[in-house]
Amino acid sequence: KLLDAETAAAVEITADFDLLERYRQSLHEWQAEVARFCTARAMHYIPVETSIPFEQLLFAILRRRGVLV
Repeated sequence: KLLDAETAAAVEITADFDLLERYRQSLHEWQAEVARFCTARAMHYIPVETSIPFEQLLFAILRRRGVLV
């Protein structure tokens, strides 16, 4: 089951290991494309997981990466 984080709508799916691996590969390729786009334009690209508390993102990760002072 996939749950929409914003609306809580649910969609039933059937996934096997092959589908999950293809999803991971597609995600990795998309993230690499976004990173290249940002790098070419001297932009910060800092991928984060939604499981990280917002305060930790602001006060630890972004400061450590030099985005916030």
